[in-house]
Amino acid sequence: MADARPRLYLAGPDIFLPNADEIAWAKRELCARFGFAALHPFDNELHADAPDAAARVYRANLALLRRADGGIFNLTPFRGLSADAGTVFELGFLAALEKPVFGYGASASTLLERARAADACARFDADDRCWRDGEGLRIEDFGRADNLMIDECLAASGGFARKAADNESHDDLAGFARALEAARAHFGR
Repeated sequence: MADARPRLYLAGPDIFLPNADEIAWAKRELCARFGFAALHPFDNELHADAPDAAARVYRANLALLRRADGGIFNLTPFRGLSADAGTVFELGFLAALEKPVFGYGASASTLLERARAADACARFDADDRCWRDGEGLRIEDFGRADNLMIDECLAASGGFARKAADNESHDDLAGFARALEAARAHFGR
């Protein structure tokens, strides 16, 4: 008998953590408790030493995304000011398939706040009424956790569960649970 639970694709930079397997299993268990089946990139049994490993991972993850009924994305800033680029690609891909997407992140600060903290040369340009970085480039200031395209995509689909206080932890299961609550409300579970 086929599993009738909605399938959620799980994405985020936590796949790079030393305890990535442990986090993946904890997320699978939470999904089951909330009435969902988890689809995780680790479901693809691929060998990193294969000559075409990158292409295989790409195709296998796209196949999982196509099978998914929706997705949950860890958008905690990763190796910079914004979310992991691969995670954002997967979020956009699923949204383009018109499937619901839900996100969470372990940073309560806005993109502007993080950019200003990271760039000692950031300044407010009174003539243009905007913030500029040390290179003179405009810093996006919509009061969002990340780039407006990411946050608006989430808002249009289901929402973004932000942390109440900064806790730059990529294994934030509390944020993941809040995103699961939003998914459960969306799917009527």
